[in-house]
Amino acid sequence: MLEIRRRPAPATKKQVLQQTKNLTQKAQETLVLREHLPRERSFDHIITG
Repeated sequence: MLEIRRRPAPATKKQVLQQTKNLTQKAQETLVLREHLPRERSFDHIITG
């Protein structure tokens, strides 16, 4: 019992969904940014990093 309790709790479905949502939102914002910037001023090198 103690062994199991010491382990970090597995992420709940809700947490996973929230993380996925955050990542999706970030990706969309990045795409929008890249669309509005001219090629030479693009942040590609920063994003891919």
